[in-house]
Formats: sequence, C-alpha cells, structure tokens
Amino acid sequence: MEKLKAEKKKEQIKEATFTPRINSYSRFLSQRPTELPETQLLEREEKLQKKKERLRADKEKQMKKICTFTPKLGGKTINLATKKRMSRSFASGERNTTLFNKSLDESLFQSLYLEASSLNTRRSDLQSRK
Repeated sequence: MEKLKAEKKKEQIKEATFTPRINSYSRFLSQRPTELPETQLLEREEKLQKKKERLRADKEKQMKKICTFTPKLGGKTINLATKKRMSRSFASGERNTTLFNKSLDESLFQSLYLEASSLNTRRSDLQSRK
C-alpha cells in the first residue's frame, strides 16, 4: 500500500512541469549549501580579495599610462634627500612609523648601492692604472 502511494507520488512529480519564476537573489537564497558556511565565506572573501587586487592593478596601470615622468636622481641628491628625511623624522619623533622605515630602507638601499658601485669603479680604475 505504501509502495503504491510512493510510486503514485513519483509519477505526479514527474508529470509536474510548473516551475515558479523567482529573481536571482531569491534563487541564491533558496540554494541548499553543500559546503560548510565557513568554507563558503572563505571562498567569497578570496574572490573579493582577487577582485580588489585586480582593480588595484588596473588602476595602477592607468596611472602609469598617465604619469610617465620619473626623475633620474644622482647619488648626491639621494644622499641629501635621505639626510633631510632622517632629520625631519627624528625632529618630529616619527622614527617608528612603517612608512618612514620603508622609505628610509629604500633610500638607504639606493644610496648604499650607489656608493658601492662608485667604489667598484674607483677600484677598477686603480687596478687598471697599475
């Protein structure tokens, strides 16, 4: 008896062709998640981060197309800028800020690199004279 009822119900479901129209948001809400909610949230966050990174990269490309000027600085200019930046930061007490450390590290690296390259050229000139 129960089998007959189950078979009859299956046949009725197969014959049913009506599907209601719902908007995409309602369809999204009605979906049954097969994954854990935490996993879904992590995946959604990852997608958002990728999208933000892509948009940031696109914006940076556009800015590079617009702003093409990059000054060429000599060693003395870099040293002077480094000293000036250091004196300003020490006077105002900004020694521990991340931005300062990053810019200071970059400028110190540049000045040390330039100094090392000039020392190498001097050394090679001295060796060539001997």
